[in-house]
Amino acid sequence: GLSGLGQLYLLRGKVLQALVARVAGDVGALPSGFASVNDVHRAAADAIQSAWDAFSKVEDPAREAKAASRYAQARLDTVWCSEVLLTRPWKARLAETAADSGFPHVHAVSPASPSIDSLGLGARRRDLSDKSANRSHHFTHRSAGGAHSQAMALGSESPALAAIERAALLGLEEATSTLCHLPLLLRSHLNMAEVRFLQGHRTLAMSHFTECRDLVFALVVSSPHIRFALADGHVGSARSALGTLNRLARFLLALDTATINRNLAILDAILQLEADLGSLLQRQQAGAPASETGQQISTLLHCIQGTGRLWTARKLARDEVFRRNLSALRRVRKLVEGPWIPATFP
Repeated sequence: GLSGLGQLYLLRGKVLQALVARVAGDVGALPSGFASVNDVHRAAADAIQSAWDAFSKVEDPAREAKAASRYAQARLDTVWCSEVLLTRPWKARLAETAADSGFPHVHAVSPASPSIDSLGLGARRRDLSDKSANRSHHFTHRSAGGAHSQAMALGSESPALAAIERAALLGLEEATSTLCHLPLLLRSHLNMAEVRFLQGHRTLAMSHFTECRDLVFALVVSSPHIRFALADGHVGSARSALGTLNRLARFLLALDTATINRNLAILDAILQLEADLGSLLQRQQAGAPASETGQQISTLLHCIQGTGRLWTARKLARDEVFRRNLSALRRVRKLVEGPWIPATFP
């Protein structure tokens, strides 16, 4: 059906995104049919947009949000390393890789998502997008209601960037309102960080960057030592965490030296996880079982995915999905060794 077609389009987009990362600008390494890396970027964005459109037509909000978030990342990838980090003009390049067809309908942001206590991050953050919003502890740094609708009003001089912003907001809204997919939540915050940076809203960009960083170091990294709770679990989870850290570092390189120095733990974490990933592959080849903690974390993450499937099948209300997943993530947080130490990032 249309949903299956959307999944195939999404898979094609993911493969093309991975291809861009592997060729590293070497045109000779591109497969036939692609004359430049720009062509691959465009093909990836087109495929993911087709998936987004398919999921929108079958009213599958979870997959629609994932596709929208992937689309935003695919478009941002075209300019971040090649233009933004080298301080080159980026708007023309972004427009070149824009899809020719229209965008799927983007749902309006819901009136409010529950205001919730974080998993022990202890950071009372001011709502930077809506000063009249409640100032309380959040799992994400703001409720998804007034803040996001205000963020939509920020706009952009670039129509291409405005389209990316709509996609990024859709992904973030779904991620924060259900907590069904941790990688989606992290990717959405990074998308918004890069969008706000390109729009010139540096404070908002840093709030999304900080939220993503804190979630990674609360749910994945054991503190105070750089040690990964997923390092003895599933290879895919470890690689996903490494991808998030690499993108955090990519964003960090666009910032000032003082901010980079305050976040060097991100670079240390990348080196450690790369070493852990190698050990994990060796253990799995030898058939060694995961540790008890790794098994417990893996079970909780599978429970979250199962709850997400119930939400997709309309067998659970959104608020109940949110409540169950928040409880599971808090348990993951407790399994990560030691309390999170804010001093890690002064």
